[in-house]
Amino acid sequence: MAKTVAITHPDIHAYLERVRPASDSILREMEREAVRRGFPTWTAVRAVLHLLVRAMKAKRIFELGSGFGYTMYWMAKALPPVD
Repeated sequence: MAKTVAITHPDIHAYLERVRPASDSILREMEREAVRRGFPTWTAVRAVLHLLVRAMKAKRIFELGSGFGYTMYWMAKALPPVD
């Protein structure tokens, strides 16, 4: 598992971990890559972004990141299926 950085109260962090979607093979590969690179995965941020995309019922998203697409993947998982 990738090294996570806690930026929220432990209770909030625990809640966000409970409501986030399950991991998949792509996320596990990205987490291994994060460990290999020493790149932090912001657990609270990924969960909040995922929830915001779902709550907004977004149909499109744009993210300009500085990593390798980890948070973008979480947001993309929150989008509705393409028609």
